[in-house]
Amino acid sequence: MDTLTHGLVGAAIGRAGFQEKLGPKCATIGGIFAAEAADLDVVFHIIAPDGPIVHRGISHSLTGMVVGVVLATLVIRLFAKKAEWIPLFSLVGLGYASHVFLDSVTAGGVALFAPFTSERMALSWLFVVDLCLLALLISPWVLRKFMSEIKAFRSILIVCALYISMAGFAHGVAEASLELTLTKHQIDADSRYVMPAPFAPIRWNAVAFDEENYYQLNLSLPHVPTE
Repeated sequence: MDTLTHGLVGAAIGRAGFQEKLGPKCATIGGIFAAEAADLDVVFHIIAPDGPIVHRGISHSLTGMVVGVVLATLVIRLFAKKAEWIPLFSLVGLGYASHVFLDSVTAGGVALFAPFTSERMALSWLFVVDLCLLALLISPWVLRKFMSEIKAFRSILIVCALYISMAGFAHGVAEASLELTLTKHQIDADSRYVMPAPFAPIRWNAVAFDEENYYQLNLSLPHVPTE
């Protein structure tokens, strides 16, 4: 997922209740830092491109999450010396976890079980830049002028979760559409994949191939291509 989306999610988590114990500034900046921390692997990869650290590798794993949350909490505590440990640790944990989850629902995926395996979990539910998700995450900054700030941010986080769930359902529909199309044209593909396109979950890219042929389809739900 793109950097802006990660940051907005982190800020939303912070403003959804942590500002009462940590203060608005610490909750917001801390949430953003926690939600972006996993991508610091890019810095190490630039410094040592041939090294063991790759983007969306160990920093996006369950092991990396444990270490990253502890380190990120300690870093924030250096600048927010009065912040309570438990709320701060909870904020960082949620922010860091949100990053790993959001990257897992893209086609690029994450190496969730690194360093034990480099295999990636890629649900392919959302395109890497989802404009609908961005619009939802921006909206509570406006809505808070008309309703309780905590209620605005909590409500939007729930709506975002429902939207991502809907994208997962749409991905299943797209997979079924691909299967129907292959069956209709009597194509016995060895492998087939459905990946989000810009403006997913409405539009999807589907590919299928066997030993001799490669097929590519553009799916626009609910329409199923027949040619």
